[in-house]
Amino acid sequence: MKWGYGFLLVLMLCSIWWGYPFAKNRFSERGTIYQSDEGYLSPYPGYGRVSEEVGEHIFVNPEGEPVFFDQIQNKDKYQSDKYEVMVIPAQEKVRYIVGSVLHLQKIAGSEDEYLWLCSTSGTERYRISYAGQEASVVAIERINSRDKIEKNMVEAATPASVGAIGKEVMHKRIKRGDSIVLTLQWELPRYSKQDERGVETIEMMILRRGRGMAEWREEIEQEGGK
Repeated sequence: MKWGYGFLLVLMLCSIWWGYPFAKNRFSERGTIYQSDEGYLSPYPGYGRVSEEVGEHIFVNPEGEPVFFDQIQNKDKYQSDKYEVMVIPAQEKVRYIVGSVLHLQKIAGSEDEYLWLCSTSGTERYRISYAGQEASVVAIERINSRDKIEKNMVEAATPASVGAIGKEVMHKRIKRGDSIVLTLQWELPRYSKQDERGVETIEMMILRRGRGMAEWREEIEQEGGK
Protein backbone atom coordinates (compact mmCIF):
# COMPACT_ATOMS: atom_id res chain seq x y z
CA MET A 1 0.00 0.00 0.00
CA LYS A 2 1.14 3.51 -0.81
CA TRP A 3 1.24 4.86 2.74
CA GLY A 4 2.04 1.60 4.48
CA TYR A 5 0.27 -0.39 7.15
CA GLY A 6 1.56 1.83 9.96
CA PHE A 7 -0.11 4.89 8.48
CA LEU A 8 -3.43 3.07 8.02
CA LEU A 9 -3.31 1.83 11.60
CA VAL A 10 -2.92 5.40 12.87
CA LEU A 11 -5.89 6.51 10.75
CA MET A 12 -8.01 3.71 12.20
CA LEU A 13 -7.08 4.72 15.74
CA CYS A 14 -7.89 8.35 14.98
CA SER A 15 -11.26 7.33 13.57
CA ILE A 16 -12.10 5.45 16.75
CA TRP A 17 -10.93 8.40 18.89
CA TRP A 18 -13.12 10.90 17.02
CA GLY A 19 -16.12 8.64 16.70
CA TYR A 20 -16.27 9.46 12.98
CA PRO A 21 -15.08 7.49 9.95
CA PHE A 22 -11.96 9.38 8.89
CA ALA A 23 -11.81 7.60 5.55
CA LYS A 24 -15.11 9.18 4.45
CA ASN A 25 -13.67 12.68 4.78
CA ARG A 26 -16.53 13.89 6.98
CA PHE A 27 -14.68 17.15 7.55
CA SER A 28 -14.64 18.35 3.90
CA GLU A 29 -11.80 20.44 2.45
CA ARG A 30 -10.78 21.79 5.87
CA GLY A 31 -9.38 18.34 6.53
CA THR A 32 -7.29 18.26 3.35
CA ILE A 33 -3.99 16.39 3.64
CA TYR A 34 -1.46 16.68 0.81
CA GLN A 35 0.67 13.63 0.17
CA SER A 36 4.40 14.20 -0.13
CA ASP A 37 4.33 13.60 -3.90
CA GLU A 38 1.73 16.37 -4.29
CA GLY A 39 3.93 19.08 -2.85
CA TYR A 40 3.22 21.42 -5.74
CA LEU A 41 -0.27 21.85 -4.28
CA SER A 42 0.90 23.26 -0.97
CA PRO A 43 4.00 24.67 0.72
CA TYR A 44 3.36 22.10 3.46
CA PRO A 45 2.89 18.60 1.99
CA GLY A 46 2.85 15.43 4.04
CA TYR A 47 1.38 14.29 7.34
CA GLY A 48 3.19 14.24 10.67
CA ARG A 49 6.53 15.78 11.66
CA VAL A 50 8.52 16.97 8.67
CA SER A 51 12.05 17.36 9.99
CA GLU A 52 15.75 17.00 9.29
CA GLU A 53 18.74 15.96 11.37
CA VAL A 54 21.28 18.76 11.75
CA GLY A 55 24.84 18.31 12.94
CA GLU A 56 26.65 20.31 15.59
CA HIS A 57 27.14 23.95 14.55
CA ILE A 58 27.37 27.42 16.07
CA PHE A 59 25.16 30.48 16.46
CA VAL A 60 27.13 33.72 16.20
CA ASN A 61 25.95 37.06 17.61
CA PRO A 62 28.38 39.79 16.46
CA GLU A 63 28.27 43.12 18.25
CA GLY A 64 26.11 45.58 16.31
CA GLU A 65 25.56 43.23 13.34
CA PRO A 66 22.98 40.61 12.29
CA VAL A 67 23.26 37.18 13.88
CA PHE A 68 24.14 34.12 11.79
CA PHE A 69 24.97 30.42 11.93
CA ASP A 70 28.29 28.84 10.98
CA GLN A 71 30.07 25.49 10.93
CA ILE A 72 31.44 24.14 14.20
CA GLN A 73 35.01 24.04 12.86
CA ASN A 74 34.98 27.84 12.55
CA LYS A 75 34.24 28.40 16.23
CA ASP A 76 37.75 29.53 17.17
CA LYS A 77 37.98 32.23 14.52
CA TYR A 78 35.46 34.46 16.32
CA GLN A 79 37.12 36.63 18.97
CA SER A 80 35.28 36.55 22.28
CA ASP A 81 35.33 40.33 22.75
CA LYS A 82 33.51 40.91 19.45
CA TYR A 83 31.31 37.85 19.11
CA GLU A 84 28.98 35.89 21.32
CA VAL A 85 29.13 32.26 20.21
CA MET A 86 26.72 29.48 21.18
CA VAL A 87 27.30 25.83 20.31
CA ILE A 88 24.18 24.18 18.89
CA PRO A 89 24.21 20.40 19.44
CA ALA A 90 23.24 17.85 16.80
CA GLN A 91 19.47 17.38 16.93
CA GLU A 92 16.20 17.04 15.05
CA LYS A 93 15.12 20.31 13.45
CA VAL A 94 11.39 20.30 12.77
CA ARG A 95 10.44 22.23 9.62
CA TYR A 96 6.71 21.90 10.26
CA ILE A 97 4.06 19.49 11.54
CA VAL A 98 0.84 18.54 9.76
CA GLY A 99 -1.93 16.93 11.77
CA SER A 100 -5.66 16.60 12.25
CA VAL A 101 -7.22 18.34 15.25
CA LEU A 102 -8.46 16.13 18.07
CA HIS A 103 -9.22 18.42 21.02
CA LEU A 104 -7.96 21.13 23.37
CA GLN A 105 -6.76 20.54 26.92
CA LYS A 106 -6.65 23.13 29.70
CA ILE A 107 -3.35 23.66 31.50
CA ALA A 108 -3.60 24.02 35.26
CA GLY A 109 -2.44 27.42 36.47
CA SER A 110 -2.11 28.88 32.96
CA GLU A 111 -4.22 30.62 30.33
CA ASP A 112 -2.43 28.59 27.66
CA GLU A 113 -3.85 25.35 26.29
CA TYR A 114 -2.59 22.12 24.76
CA LEU A 115 -3.68 21.24 21.23
CA TRP A 116 -3.90 17.50 20.57
CA LEU A 117 -3.26 16.31 17.01
CA CYS A 118 -3.43 12.99 15.23
CA SER A 119 -0.93 12.15 12.48
CA THR A 120 1.49 9.48 11.32
CA SER A 121 3.52 10.38 14.41
CA GLY A 122 0.61 9.21 16.57
CA THR A 123 -1.36 11.45 18.92
CA GLU A 124 0.71 14.37 20.19
CA ARG A 125 0.10 17.61 22.05
CA TYR A 126 1.56 21.05 21.46
CA ARG A 127 1.29 24.16 23.61
CA ILE A 128 -0.62 27.22 22.38
CA SER A 129 0.72 30.42 23.94
CA TYR A 130 -2.01 33.08 24.13
CA ALA A 131 -0.20 36.05 25.66
CA GLY A 132 3.01 38.06 25.57
CA GLN A 133 5.57 38.72 22.89
CA GLU A 134 5.97 35.01 22.25
CA ALA A 135 2.25 34.36 21.72
CA SER A 136 1.49 31.78 19.03
CA VAL A 137 0.23 33.29 15.78
CA VAL A 138 -2.25 32.17 13.14
CA ALA A 139 -2.24 32.26 9.34
CA ILE A 140 -4.52 31.01 6.58
CA GLU A 141 -3.55 28.74 3.69
CA ARG A 142 -5.72 28.92 0.57
CA ILE A 143 -6.07 25.37 -0.74
CA ASN A 144 -8.60 25.22 -3.58
CA SER A 145 -6.62 27.04 -6.30
CA ARG A 146 -4.72 24.08 -7.65
CA ASP A 147 -4.05 25.35 -11.16
CA LYS A 148 -1.08 27.57 -10.30
CA ILE A 149 1.60 27.19 -7.64
CA GLU A 150 1.54 30.86 -6.69
CA LYS A 151 -2.13 30.66 -5.76
CA ASN A 152 -1.42 28.12 -3.05
CA MET A 153 -0.02 30.51 -0.51
CA VAL A 154 -0.09 31.21 3.20
CA GLU A 155 -2.15 34.30 3.89
CA ALA A 156 -2.14 36.29 7.10
CA ALA A 157 -5.19 35.90 9.30
CA THR A 158 -5.54 39.67 9.45
CA PRO A 159 -5.43 41.91 6.36
CA ALA A 160 -2.12 43.52 7.30
CA SER A 161 -0.18 40.90 9.22
CA VAL A 162 -0.25 37.55 10.96
CA GLY A 163 -2.19 37.91 14.21
CA ALA A 164 -1.87 36.32 17.63
CA ILE A 165 -4.05 33.30 18.29
CA GLY A 166 -6.90 34.06 20.68
CA LYS A 167 -9.10 31.58 22.51
CA GLU A 168 -12.01 32.82 20.38
CA VAL A 169 -10.20 31.53 17.30
CA MET A 170 -9.47 28.19 18.87
CA HIS A 171 -12.86 27.59 20.43
CA LYS A 172 -15.09 28.90 17.63
CA ARG A 173 -13.25 28.36 14.38
CA ILE A 174 -11.15 25.25 14.92
CA LYS A 175 -13.06 22.00 14.48
CA ARG A 176 -12.17 18.43 15.23
CA GLY A 177 -10.81 16.89 12.04
CA ASP A 178 -9.40 20.14 10.63
CA SER A 179 -6.01 19.73 8.99
CA ILE A 180 -3.56 22.28 10.36
CA VAL A 181 0.13 23.04 9.96
CA LEU A 182 2.32 23.99 12.92
CA THR A 183 5.75 25.54 13.16
CA LEU A 184 7.56 25.55 16.50
CA GLN A 185 9.15 28.27 18.60
CA TRP A 186 12.91 28.08 19.07
CA GLU A 187 14.79 28.35 22.33
CA LEU A 188 18.43 27.96 21.35
CA PRO A 189 20.46 25.84 21.74
CA ARG A 190 17.34 23.73 21.01
CA TYR A 191 15.30 24.16 17.85
CA SER A 192 12.11 23.71 19.85
CA LYS A 193 10.93 25.53 22.95
CA GLN A 194 9.55 23.13 25.57
CA ASP A 195 7.57 23.77 28.72
CA GLU A 196 8.12 22.14 32.11
CA ARG A 197 6.34 19.01 30.85
CA GLY A 198 8.52 18.76 27.76
CA VAL A 199 5.71 19.88 25.44
CA GLU A 200 6.79 21.91 22.41
CA THR A 201 5.35 25.41 21.93
CA ILE A 202 3.63 26.53 18.72
CA GLU A 203 5.11 29.47 16.85
CA MET A 204 2.57 29.56 14.00
CA MET A 205 -0.64 27.65 13.35
CA ILE A 206 -1.66 27.59 9.69
CA LEU A 207 -5.34 26.86 9.04
CA ARG A 208 -6.52 25.51 5.70
CA ARG A 209 -9.48 27.16 3.97
CA GLY A 210 -10.67 26.57 0.43
CA ARG A 211 -10.94 30.25 -0.39
CA GLY A 212 -8.29 31.48 2.01
CA MET A 213 -8.79 34.87 3.64
CA ALA A 214 -12.13 35.45 1.92
CA GLU A 215 -13.59 32.39 3.64
CA TRP A 216 -11.96 33.36 6.95
CA ARG A 217 -13.57 36.82 6.86
CA GLU A 218 -16.96 35.27 6.09
CA GLU A 219 -16.66 33.12 9.20
CA ILE A 220 -15.96 36.23 11.27
CA GLU A 221 -18.91 38.13 9.76
CA GLN A 222 -21.29 35.22 10.33
CA GLU A 223 -20.32 35.17 13.99
CA GLY A 224 -20.67 38.94 14.26
CA GLY A 225 -17.25 38.95 15.90
CA LYS A 226 -13.86 40.41 15.31
